[in-house]
Amino acid sequence: MSIPTNSLRENLRVALEGYPVEDIGGGITQNDSYNAICNEIPQIAENVTENSQLQIKGSCGQGRWTSIPWVALLDPRETTSTRDGVYVVYLFEPQQDRVTLSLNQGVVDLRKEEGKQAAIDELRRRARQIRRQVEIEGFDAGEIELPNASSGPKLYGPGTIFYKRYSLPDLPDEDTLREDLRRISSKYSEWVEQFGSPVGISGGSGEKTPEYEGVGEATEKVLENLSLQGHDNWLKSELTESILRQWSSALSGYGPNSKPTLEEDFLYDQIENLYEQSEDRLASLAEELNVGKLNGLAPRETLFVVLIRDLQESSGIRQNMDQEKFQHLRNRDGQEEEEEGPFHDASEPDNADEILTQLRSNGQLIFHGPPGTGKTYTARRFARWWIGSETVSPKAEQLRFVTFHPSFNYEDFLEGLTAEKSDAGTVSYEYVDGVFKEICEDAEEAYDKTPNDEDAPPYVLVIDEINRGNLAKIFGETITQLELDKRKDADEEITVDLAHSGEEFVVPPNLFLIGTMNTADRSIALVDAALRRRFGFLSFPPNYEVFEEEYDLASADTAFVSLLDLSVSALQVINKNVLESGELGKGKQVGHSYLLGLESVSDIVNAWRYNILPLLEEYYFGELERLQSTIFETENCALFDNERSEIDNFDEGPLRHELENLLSRTSQSYTRLQ
Repeated sequence: MSIPTNSLRENLRVALEGYPVEDIGGGITQNDSYNAICNEIPQIAENVTENSQLQIKGSCGQGRWTSIPWVALLDPRETTSTRDGVYVVYLFEPQQDRVTLSLNQGVVDLRKEEGKQAAIDELRRRARQIRRQVEIEGFDAGEIELPNASSGPKLYGPGTIFYKRYSLPDLPDEDTLREDLRRISSKYSEWVEQFGSPVGISGGSGEKTPEYEGVGEATEKVLENLSLQGHDNWLKSELTESILRQWSSALSGYGPNSKPTLEEDFLYDQIENLYEQSEDRLASLAEELNVGKLNGLAPRETLFVVLIRDLQESSGIRQNMDQEKFQHLRNRDGQEEEEEGPFHDASEPDNADEILTQLRSNGQLIFHGPPGTGKTYTARRFARWWIGSETVSPKAEQLRFVTFHPSFNYEDFLEGLTAEKSDAGTVSYEYVDGVFKEICEDAEEAYDKTPNDEDAPPYVLVIDEINRGNLAKIFGETITQLELDKRKDADEEITVDLAHSGEEFVVPPNLFLIGTMNTADRSIALVDAALRRRFGFLSFPPNYEVFEEEYDLASADTAFVSLLDLSVSALQVINKNVLESGELGKGKQVGHSYLLGLESVSDIVNAWRYNILPLLEEYYFGELERLQSTIFETENCALFDNERSEIDNFDEGPLRHELENLLSRTSQSYTRLQ
């Protein structure tokens, strides 16, 4: 295709028409659209603005096609990165056939430092302030909507200060486009010259914020101050020890170059979710205690790291949460929070047909079973496979995750109120949508756009640890709407008025919920009856057949295979002893996933030391004598230090010896791998 290299109009058109919408989230291969966005338009903008100070660059994504490509003009006196500050930017929406020229704000650093909701509030405050400082003729003032944006680029909406939109069929002529760009960039430079970044976040009470030399010093000083002020580690009420151990195991070896499994990635999401849900409380307490900074972490982040380390120590777990791991967790989305591309490589689970049948029959399903049986992993894997197979161009917003805990409430799930203080000192209140309301609205929009003779694309909300929340309070008046015949356009459709905003709310038929329930924490019989009637239940018992599928036993190291064989056989015996103990039951068996994804003998040893044995110890409330006699069929198992009443620091030799002894003395049946 021959494109006039000096035509802004033609390059905007090519950028939109040639963008590979169906490949969003997939790997970038250069084409005409890429060349227009990353090369031609920046060069034209440089000639149009005639401002040598501006840094101009375009992006289609960091290695993967993003949902919102852009071309940005940055004044280095204000910012040199699209992560923060104010700049002029073309925001392309290929799926909407339009492009928006705007004066906008960077969102990544602000969201990392302040959290999503606080970032939105701050972006809006800054936008109002700048609108009082400058006017741009011919441009609208206010927020824009980006319906096809993923979570990061979506924040360009509240960050918008001024904008002008162009639709592909009605692009203005070349002179108009150039004049618009010249006008907004000129006003931008004037604003930078006159006001020079007056909108940064102002801080606190004026008391000097300390800085810690390392995580050890931070932990010691913060916990000391916490105790002196009469505060407890309130995160303890949010986490069970088994979840904490799963987190700690996933954090081992985690770093910028690691490649986490789907299950590890989900655990990292849980950590981030807990932090984001606790941000306001963390910020308040950090200010009260004058918590300092730690290698780039804000005080609230430092406090979170310290509280997790404190829980690890009190549970006898190696303290491996630190500032570097936390920063990597917060930066997982990349510089510009591009598309995850989560649906391209997802494979079909073995029980996909059974899951799909239950979901289509009920609309929602709970995976229940003992710890470590792959409930969360399967929920995530199934959702990605199903969305990818049912949708031509799947979007990241079709799949969302949330973890319930005792403090999770209606405001987090549906909608709440947030206070916003104006520059004049008055306080106003705004409604904030929760995760369920957000995905319902997205699913409803997709449903409304789908022709009557086609199925609407599925939207899936995965609720991990669903039984740990107060379900009646979380779902509120929407619990009845989950029933398929009460959803939008059904025979008995129910529309409710939400408690806070009074808005009408309906659940669309293309929304599906998958909950995971750890039966070691709670029996199905104890689940709220109203919820039981509306959810299907699918059991996830330990599965000993997966090991021969997971591992190439024929070519693996002999020592590894023999210890894995002993471990799988012993796990079968242990679970049968759990079932026959009369005090634990099937919900407290040990799942097979603790022995999956291992690569060495030391990995197997660590699985026993840091996952399996601590779980059994938790079941028996630390009564190691009873644990040994009931589960290991002996009074003196070398894996435990009976004098100190704790799990011993054993290596391969004692583990191999004790597993062999268990198998030799038991009357339980088991199947060997080889």
